[in-house]
Amino acid sequence: MRYYAVKKKEGVGCVIRDGEWDEEKRESLKEEGFQIFTDKEKANQAVKRASSENRNIIKEK
Repeated sequence: MRYYAVKKKEGVGCVIRDGEWDEEKRESLKEEGFQIFTDKEKANQAVKRASSENRNIIKEK
């Protein structure tokens, strides 16, 4: 299953990651402050909210 991780980053806007991660990796991302989604549209809505102040979006691997 494909997952999407979204995190607001001060001074930058928003950081996005996507991939097929196991439970351990998803928990690790949550600890880093990411929100995890399985629905791409919900992830996109979170990106819009997180980057509303600053429109820079960084996609990480």
